[in-house]
Amino acid sequence: MSNPVSWINQYVSNIQTLISTMEALRTMNDELTQDSTIPTRYFASSPGNVGGITYPRADIAAADITNAQAALVQLLFTFDSGNPTQKSYLFKVLP
Repeated sequence: MSNPVSWINQYVSNIQTLISTMEALRTMNDELTQDSTIPTRYFASSPGNVGGITYPRADIAAADITNAQAALVQLLFTFDSGNPTQKSYLFKVLP
């Protein structure tokens, strides 16, 4: 951390990534809310491999997706909470 310019640039870059990821997950959460059969259909799919990733994954279950969705809802709530909102503090440091 000897170079503050590089450190701050990386910090802001990571904030940009966080915001982008949170918004992408918000959209995916909305899709999952609209079609709650996605996990069930995934785990009922025939085994296969896409891009070197085997599916359906044997190390998780549909309940894990439901639990992850519940956790994401809480993260989004925190992200959107406050006055001003928590995310507004993050947006403030963006270029």
